[in-house]
Amino acid sequence: MKTAAVAAFALFAAQASAFAPSTPSPARPSFALSDTAATAADAAPAEVDSNFDDVNLVRVLGLQRLKNIQRRHRRELNARIKNFDVVQDGEGEWVEATEEQSAAMKAEANAAKPKTKPFKRPSKKTSASA
Repeated sequence: MKTAAVAAFALFAAQASAFAPSTPSPARPSFALSDTAATAADAAPAEVDSNFDDVNLVRVLGLQRLKNIQRRHRRELNARIKNFDVVQDGEGEWVEATEEQSAAMKAEANAAKPKTKPFKRPSKKTSASA
């Protein structure tokens, strides 16, 4: 019985040692990068590509997302136009309006509004003959 238990323990220990590190190193975990890989990653600066001329945005972002972005930009521009924050220049581009331009456009818009009195509904009279 003792030999069977010892044999079973030895078999278990042999199988379990396959998952244990052969030489444990407390300084660095086994899943960490090697020293040469870590220094090579620090030494090489990340190269940033700023040329996006030939990038197919529909393929990268998707058509629906581009439509949503375009709709949002159009909505924001319309809000800025209504608030007199932007004006069109000679080339048809929208540019920031100066304070004087904004004040002049607001005054012109207020002058064009009709000055009317609010409509009053006639009061209902109840007739006794009805």
